[in-house]
Amino acid sequence: MSHDPFYPETAEQIQEIAKARKFIPDDVFPTVRQWSNTPTADLVPTRYGPRGFECLLAKRREAPWAGEWFFSGGRILPLEVPATALQRICRRELGFVPKVGDTKHLLWQSIYNPECEHGGVGYFTLSSCYQVWVEFGQEIKLDFTQSEYQWFTADELKEMVLPVYVQEAIAHLHRDPVRSLAMP
Repeated sequence: MSHDPFYPETAEQIQEIAKARKFIPDDVFPTVRQWSNTPTADLVPTRYGPRGFECLLAKRREAPWAGEWFFSGGRILPLEVPATALQRICRRELGFVPKVGDTKHLLWQSIYNPECEHGGVGYFTLSSCYQVWVEFGQEIKLDFTQSEYQWFTADELKEMVLPVYVQEAIAHLHRDPVRSLAMP
């Protein structure tokens, strides 16, 4: 397709525009961030382990969820679609790339982050959350943004105090990897 009515520029022109952007001045940035939505892709690795159905949560090192059990995830970069971002984020934060067909979109959620990593006013993310099926023996290699990870059963999760977004995504998890991932 040579012309996209939503993006009249070519992909190359958009990349050049993104490279040429200047940073928002420091005195204006908090206001811009407060009124913007940052798109993110989060992932919930799931498996059948020795204790049955389990999902993986990691403790974040950085604000706003520092020290809390949360999902691995990150920003969707310019020109990226959520599915592509998911592959990149999973590789970076957990050390593996999900197999094609082993992911399922769970939900979109607007999340208010009460603080940012470097301090300052709260901001919103528009988070796309995915379930990622992994084999029992899958090696997990955390990056620097997380301090530890753990596989939790459904019963263990019920006993935990988790952010509303995490609770909502867990409520949408599918238990049957073959049937649930084959559905549109």
